[in-house]
Amino acid sequence: MTYAASSDSDLIQSTKDKDAEAVSKHLNEGESTANKEAALLLATMLGFDTGVALLLEFGTDENIIDKEGNTLLAVASFYNHAGIAKMLINKGADINAKPFEGISPLMLASSKNNIEVIKVLVDKGVNINFNSNSDKATALMVAAQNGHFETVKFLVESGAKTEMKDSKGSTALDFALWQDHLEIATYLDEIRRKLKNKK
Repeated sequence: MTYAASSDSDLIQSTKDKDAEAVSKHLNEGESTANKEAALLLATMLGFDTGVALLLEFGTDENIIDKEGNTLLAVASFYNHAGIAKMLINKGADINAKPFEGISPLMLASSKNNIEVIKVLVDKGVNINFNSNSDKATALMVAAQNGHFETVKFLVESGAKTEMKDSKGSTALDFALWQDHLEIATYLDEIRRKLKNKK
């Protein structure tokens, strides 16, 4: 995840320094769209909440995409910046956007066990069972594969479907078993058995 600007402008430098007063000054003096977008991406990566708020206030697009195809919300989700994620969503960022390779913000947060961001996304109505374009994996599968029990449990309790399969027919339980995440596997197997008994 990278930011791009033609050169490190004063706005970019102030953002790197997390200097809100200087950021405000440069924005009031007028900045190019490219510099504002680069600064917003950088502020999002750094967790510079005040900088993000200022840049959004000055009309910088909350749905910009970096050179790698990541949305700002995906970047905030990856770096576990829950406050920024909430700000971006409130401003209109697409919560169910399918960035580069179909990896959603929820999947990125789930891969890193970023539970605070996951809670924000779920609270704001994310499609919890979204599956990626390429392999049809879900956030639950990603969390199970990476051994994040807290995330697995939260996703299930929030409505994630444990029986969903990826493009190869594998479930979250399969991913947990392959990686020897036995606590997760036991939890998911118990749910599988309960679902089977209901049929």
